[in-house]
Amino acid sequence: MIYGVGCGMTVHLPTVRDLGGFPEPMEDLGTGHRLSLLGADITPATVAVLDEPYAESRGLTNLHALAFRTSARPDRHAKAVAHLPSALSPIDKALLVLREWVDEVTWVTGAPLIAAAVISAYWSGSLCSALALMGVLLYGPVLTARLIELAHALHASVVPPTSRIAGAPRPTRSRHVGLIASSPTQPFIRLAGPWWMVLRRIVGHPTTFGKTER
Repeated sequence: MIYGVGCGMTVHLPTVRDLGGFPEPMEDLGTGHRLSLLGADITPATVAVLDEPYAESRGLTNLHALAFRTSARPDRHAKAVAHLPSALSPIDKALLVLREWVDEVTWVTGAPLIAAAVISAYWSGSLCSALALMGVLLYGPVLTARLIELAHALHASVVPPTSRIAGAPRPTRSRHVGLIASSPTQPFIRLAGPWWMVLRRIVGHPTTFGKTER
């Protein structure tokens, strides 16, 4: 499944018209799903796109709620493009839809299961505790510190020359430390969006919000 999102995705206008326009609520992700189900010729770009940062956690949780809502029903995307010629066989389409459902289940259950495994490692012996701690450090603080430095390396190689573009904001030392220290909570912040949306649907509250809502 192609997760084509944001300003890094380009689709030919005739293809967009064939698809019936951009699907809501997250048009770029939905378009990527539909193109994947058609077996479209998709070429990865050889450039990186620096997107805008999220200044508050609510914007991030809303984003992931939208992404989950768009991806949670791949069968609807398959039905929407069923009338169009596809390079995939019916079995391939079914397997792609099944894989997307597995991805969604992993998304909403992965972080709690990993947290349970990390916590239970304490009672499983020193080796399990060390492995769990190493995994948390590598996935959270180490990766976050690397991404912060990578952002500046990407900015230095931007085209046109960086002299024409405002410099990438470098966090203060305390902010830097705070970002790295809080990084293990990042998967749960992302997970809050889908779970909040699911709970609202269960109690009967509408979840009609668009991609531009932050």
